[in-house]
Amino acid sequence: MFTIACCSVVGFGLGLALGLGFGVGLVSGYAHVFMLLSVVIVTVPLQVNGVLDVKAVQPYLLLSTTSATLSTQSGTTAAAVITEHNVAVETNVIYDTDSDVRFTVITEPVHGEVELLADDGHTRQACRRFTVADVRHRLVVYRRNSDVVDSVVGRDRFVVVVGVDGLQTTGVVEVDLRPPPPRSTPLPPPGFDVGGSMTASVDELADVVLTSAHLSVVVTSHPVVPADIRYDVTEQPERGALLTVRGVPVRTFTQADVDAGLLLYRHRRVGGNATDYFRFRVRHLGDSDAVSDEYRFVIDVMESIIPLTATNLTIIEGQSTFVDATTLQLGARYRDSVDVLFTVLQQPSHGRLEAADRPGVRLTQFSTDQLTPGAMRYTHNGDEEPTDNFTVTAWLTTPPERRTPPTTIHVDVVGVNDQRPTIVVNVVMQVWTGNYNRQHFAVVFHHITKFIGKGKGSFILRYSCRVCHLRRTVDT
Repeated sequence: MFTIACCSVVGFGLGLALGLGFGVGLVSGYAHVFMLLSVVIVTVPLQVNGVLDVKAVQPYLLLSTTSATLSTQSGTTAAAVITEHNVAVETNVIYDTDSDVRFTVITEPVHGEVELLADDGHTRQACRRFTVADVRHRLVVYRRNSDVVDSVVGRDRFVVVVGVDGLQTTGVVEVDLRPPPPRSTPLPPPGFDVGGSMTASVDELADVVLTSAHLSVVVTSHPVVPADIRYDVTEQPERGALLTVRGVPVRTFTQADVDAGLLLYRHRRVGGNATDYFRFRVRHLGDSDAVSDEYRFVIDVMESIIPLTATNLTIIEGQSTFVDATTLQLGARYRDSVDVLFTVLQQPSHGRLEAADRPGVRLTQFSTDQLTPGAMRYTHNGDEEPTDNFTVTAWLTTPPERRTPPTTIHVDVVGVNDQRPTIVVNVVMQVWTGNYNRQHFAVVFHHITKFIGKGKGSFILRYSCRVCHLRRTVDT
């Protein structure tokens, strides 16, 4: 036996591959079949023929409502958030966004008001229009009048019309104003759960918008709206400022401000620490005594120039010394990054940079991995120059583009066999007065003095000629 169930298709074209295809279209608000076909299902070795009937249905829009319950009771202004549970819309009409489905309050409540939270976290009084998007973002609120806080009024209601694409329907939203039944134990004091990353990154002298992904607080034991969760800044950032998106300095803000993307940090001071922070406490506006502990929010400042410091090298003439992370010191955030590459801008004149596993091959580039101990070295070429130097820069291979300033490493060379000559035999030379034969002096002097050590440069020898108590000193 073979059975095909009937399909209802509304408002849009549809292709179905069952060996062949079919489609439907929306004409004057109704879905009509524009092709009726036979579907052949073949299984080897059997064959069965069947007919698929497509029926059209009329577009519809339904609204179901449930009673809303106040979140706070006697002693404060009570409010209830209108959610999708309270006003549920069902339709077979295709629409682009939730903002296309609009509610209009045609009969206002008697003992309160319907309010819509604005992007700045404040309310617009006596709101008459809102959308499904507002409901889903928990921005629609019923707030009870303060003069009925202690009254015996048990319920309130308001009537709405919902519409989309020319369709409309009406519904009644009930609000339960009665106090909750007595509890055997009182409600615990409100608690505060801080969510989000509690940190944000910003480029030097740039802005970053703080969102609920960075900062989010939930008040436990007491359901509240985001506009009733207030942040009090107890310590302002040192190297930047907390501002609204319009540039106004901020000392207090609400969770609604954060959720709407209306709060930003602006970095203002370059140099010094690569981090900034501000401290805050959280308060529940429905309970003035409920204040959180102090929290710390960290701002990670991304330098436009990668910090790099260098230490000098000391090497014995003709020998090698290792170059590692103690010689070239990157800023902490880049020290272990695989995206940092070094380039040798100026090669050493009396030696070379080389990898330990490739001796004799001059390096022109190297990575942070090669700064591990024993991986790279400077090798002196053995000449008589007492100093050398080379210059490098480091840069990020991934966006955003950042690099270090050119940094020079100086090399001090400890010479070999460069000591001053030492006279080890010093015998008094006697000559006749008036005898200034330089060749004779040189021969005699050669025989009575001996030197040790191989020196560079010139030195001075002094000798004296003594005759008849006359001392004459000659420098050569």
